[in-house]
Formats: sequence, structure tokens, C-alpha cells
Amino acid sequence: MSNLLNLLQRLAGASVDFVIVGGYAGVIHGCTYLTQDVDIDTNIGHLDCLGEIQGIGGYAQVREASEPIEVEGVQLRVLAMDALIAAKQAMNRPRDREAIRQLKVIQKLRHGF
Repeated sequence: MSNLLNLLQRLAGASVDFVIVGGYAGVIHGCTYLTQDVDIDTNIGHLDCLGEIQGIGGYAQVREASEPIEVEGVQLRVLAMDALIAAKQAMNRPRDREAIRQLKVIQKLRHGF
């Protein structure tokens, strides 16, 4: 995780506008499903080589569907939970369905349901 944090700090320090999406966005929101890759959507392109995020759209839509967070003093953006759920529903892989299940439970707990 320290290599990931280093990368995020360097991107932020270079004023690259980016949003954390995918599995790590789920982890940030509290999902326990671990991922093997990092998906980061930037204003200069997706670092995981995707032109857009399924269920969300291109970078402008991803940025609009994100929210700010602070990690170790660095301001970052992460895909908001509703948008992450929409993206996971659009992909509909077995691991996405598990993440959706967890994210919806977390969402209910946060809203006091």
C-alpha cells in the first residue's frame, strides 16, 4: 500500500487531476473485497487503459461522480459510493456482485437503516 500512496502523492504533487475508481474505491468506502490492480482515472487518461468507466462515462462524468477525501494529508478524489455501485452493476462480474452486496450494506449502515 505504501507504493500506492507514494504514487497518489506524486500525482497530487504534480497537480494531476485524478479519481480513484474500481476496487480501491470500494476499499476506501469500506468494502472488504481485495483487488489486485489499481484503477485511477485522470484528466490525461485512465491509468488502467480504459477510455471510460462502465456505467459512469468518460473522465468528466467520473470526476463529477467523485468526492474528495484526505489520505495522510493528501487531498484525493474517489468515486462516490453510488457511482461505484453503478459501475460495478454495469460490469456485473462475480467479484462486482460481491462488492455491490457489501457496498449496499455499508450504505445502509451509514444511513442508519
